[in-house]
Amino acid sequence: IFKNENSRISLKYKYIIYFIYQIILVVSISIFAEFLYNNLISIISIKFLLQNLKIFIKIIITPITMTLNFIIMKNLIEKL
Repeated sequence: IFKNENSRISLKYKYIIYFIYQIILVVSISIFAEFLYNNLISIISIKFLLQNLKIFIKIIITPITMTLNFIIMKNLIEKL
């Protein structure tokens, strides 16, 4: 994934940064998903949406995580 050409940070530290970033991302997105679920469950009254609420929340969250991963990885690879 990472190239170590003309980099200020060694490859080892890039992997450590990436691992820490992934832990933070998973925890924060899980908290956000739980927040969305708890707030939407009381608002939604359509049976179909209630039955599939977890799937809809995943659909909402996926573009957020993909965008964050792109931005972080691009900066990690190119800038550091």
